[in-house]
Amino acid sequence: TIQTYLSMALSLFGLLLRVRDGCRRARFGLEWYIKFKDSLPKGQDKARSTVNLLLRETLACGFGSLLCTGMCIYAAIKLYMTWWHCTDGVWNLGGCIRAEQ
Repeated sequence: TIQTYLSMALSLFGLLLRVRDGCRRARFGLEWYIKFKDSLPKGQDKARSTVNLLLRETLACGFGSLLCTGMCIYAAIKLYMTWWHCTDGVWNLGGCIRAEQ
């Protein structure tokens, strides 16, 4: 029905905004990591460990954004294939699985 399509469109829009935000945060973190890393004088171990923590958190944010994007793409493909290709069953990476009766 139309409510289903509108709900899916709103969900997709929200997910795209979150993925975009995650990518922007990762890029921002990498820019600041490079700036801080290059400006630190020798012998500042505590500051260097904080900068390394920034890098780890930034990479985790980027990885999470990529994972979320992959999951959303897989879910969209699964919905498409289930509704328009495999009308009698469920679709997964192995193909159509027909419902046993």
